[in-house]
Amino acid sequence: AAWEALEALHEDDTPIEITSINVIIQACIALGDLQRAVGTYQLCSELGLRPNVETFNFLLSGAIATQHRELGERVVEYMKETGVSPDSQTYERLVVLCLQGETYEDAFFFLEEMKAKQFTPPLSVYEAIIRRCFMAGDNRFKIAVEEMREQGYTLSDDLQKLVEGKGRKVTQPR
Repeated sequence: AAWEALEALHEDDTPIEITSINVIIQACIALGDLQRAVGTYQLCSELGLRPNVETFNFLLSGAIATQHRELGERVVEYMKETGVSPDSQTYERLVVLCLQGETYEDAFFFLEEMKAKQFTPPLSVYEAIIRRCFMAGDNRFKIAVEEMREQGYTLSDDLQKLVEGKGRKVTQPR
């Protein structure tokens, strides 16, 4: 219904803002309709609209919710094609998306790119990296803990217990 209303506005030559598209994309993602969210994005040019960083951040949220790494990679390509620069939230989402996969090396690439662009990684990024590395037996969690502390963040109680070995998963006997 929202899309139909938007099309009616367009047919009446009423100016449409990109925020209208972003709301529809966000609603599609909330409803779990990732295909429609991407389709809505793809119609931006047809409506004479230029996507903004929020447009791409919403699409990345959908990729995270569905663990759809390929979509995340396409979103990065879309951003390059349209000349939209990532913001701190974009990098945060890219790190989280990369951490979901079996191989998560790209998460470190995006973390470094984020810092190179002078964005301070939020606590949530460090916590996600620490958890993923720890659970994978990757000792880089120690580097992430140190870097997190250098940024002035402290470990949550749960994360502190985890890295101290008190929160390890206990396997059930067979």
